[in-house]
Amino acid sequence: MGLSGQSVRLIGHRFHSATPAGKAVVMKYLAAFLLLACSSILAQVTVVNPKHLDFPRDKVDVIFHMACKIVAEDFQIHHGTQKSEFPVTLVLGAPDEGYTEDEDHPLYTINLDHWNEVRFTMAMIGVAIQHMVVPQNRRDKLVLEVLRRSNQIVTVPVTTLAKDQK
Repeated sequence: MGLSGQSVRLIGHRFHSATPAGKAVVMKYLAAFLLLACSSILAQVTVVNPKHLDFPRDKVDVIFHMACKIVAEDFQIHHGTQKSEFPVTLVLGAPDEGYTEDEDHPLYTINLDHWNEVRFTMAMIGVAIQHMVVPQNRRDKLVLEVLRRSNQIVTVPVTTLAKDQK
């Protein structure tokens, strides 16, 4: 059932959609409405921008979703969106660039001095790999094993050796 010959009421305005131009206007408003309505559902990236630096918000969300999707495809991960998408905070104006993870929760923070599409993408891929490929329990086991093995290596300070030879 098309819109031809029907009046459509959108956001307090009446558009007659019998013409192609009318249909285009209706579709434009409908697309804008759906984008706004869905953006809060789809947005997984919270942006902290105390210096009000310029950045493309829509690009941030697209890069996030594409990084998650491509990492999942590349590593053949089929966990669904709950595992493949997770909360990320982008901090713009941060003096120390890089990304961090909250050890107790799957919360990641990407720090950038200023908006840089390539750096954000690289950090986002790293976060996605960290989140999807190496589960928390496996990562914990790896950390414990590295610490256990490194603690087995005995280092002797030079001052101790000098005292022992006297």
